Amino acid sequence: MSGKGTFLAHLAEFNLADHLPIYTLTEAAPFFWLSFICSWAVCYLVHLGSDTRLLRMALWPVAVGANMWGVLTLDMRGQYATWNIVGLVFFNATSAAIRWGTATSPPTYHPLPRQPRFLALRQTTCLKALNLIFDEPRLLTVAGASLPPTRSPYGSFHHIRHHLLHFLLAFIFIDLLSYPLYYFDPTNLGHPLATSADWDQGILTISSASGLSKAVVLPAVILLGSVTTYLGMSLLWHANAVMCIASGVWVPEEFPKVMDRPWLACSLNELWGKRYHQNSFHVYTRPFARLPRYLSIFRIFAASAIYHMLCFHPQHRTYKVYNFSAMFLLTGLGLEAERQFHRWTGRRVSGWSGRIWTWAWFTFCGYFMMRGVAEIGWLGGIRQVFEEDRRTSPVEWVLYLAGSRPHPSLPLELSTRLL
Repeated sequence: MSGKGTFLAHLAEFNLADHLPIYTLTEAAPFFWLSFICSWAVCYLVHLGSDTRLLRMALWPVAVGANMWGVLTLDMRGQYATWNIVGLVFFNATSAAIRWGTATSPPTYHPLPRQPRFLALRQTTCLKALNLIFDEPRLLTVAGASLPPTRSPYGSFHHIRHHLLHFLLAFIFIDLLSYPLYYFDPTNLGHPLATSADWDQGILTISSASGLSKAVVLPAVILLGSVTTYLGMSLLWHANAVMCIASGVWVPEEFPKVMDRPWLACSLNELWGKRYHQNSFHVYTRPFARLPRYLSIFRIFAASAIYHMLCFHPQHRTYKVYNFSAMFLLTGLGLEAERQFHRWTGRRVSGWSGRIWTWAWFTFCGYFMMRGVAEIGWLGGIRQVFEEDRRTSPVEWVLYLAGSRPHPSLPLELSTRLL
């Protein structure tokens, strides 16, 4: 093999994780806390005026560096639910540190549509700094970054009840939709405690066990994984809303819905630009703002791909570059194709033909991501919380009452598969 070929082969096989230490969450916690404290300090200092900019400029690289070191050295294999929550908080914190660490003036806020119960606490600089971190994905309270919230005709109790109901519905449907994978392939793709899985073998196993062809099983697994991901995001959002509104520090209008019925989308641009969540959209666009306009879509999805590579890294110690790059760049290609179609024909993708196109392309792109996350055990891990303590699973209780499963109080290793 030539020198060039040898170099490329080594480059393809290179994994940075092989050259870094491996830490548990407890061991990596000091790095994450250092990152969070520096991020909070940046968000605190920005309220004190432009005189603090030099100090903020010194702090935000520490916040980012400590978080990145934690992400690259952390091993969270088999602990998917924990990392989904912890990782989200720290990524939001470092993003806020970059934004406000480089800001030349303090943030200005929309007036709240109603007074929170603990207004004095809400007006403290400490709480404002914390809120900048929590609000980073959407910037709902920052003037100039979003529209001012409008007052709801309903009181806080109504909104708490609304969010609690949707939290419970999301919980039940995650339980329900994650069960088929566990039922048909409990030792591979559906294993709730697996740290790796064989995608091809799993599809064959499910096809054989269900009697369905691979042509049906493959898109079904992709769509089930996508829907449970959507439900997981909704569950976290509604849980957060319940706690914050009930605390009396935040008001209901600060927690609008995350998504707008994405299943109704009749084009990729409608799906990704309007109906799917727009969390961190501004984060993805800023680093690539100087690129040519015709690359605007690709810059957003390229940044999103990198973000997902880092988010999933602690769960398998690999980046899944191919899977995430293919998923997000092909999605961007689909959006750009729709725009070019409108440019050349004067017509927009819409109607039932648009809906078929949208979900066909979504499923095609989703294959790459779902295969990647399935191979690190993530699809089965969705069910982890239900099978570690089967008493939390409504499905397990229903099947027990039907006589098909043992009592949910029995641990996972003593339970038997549905016959």
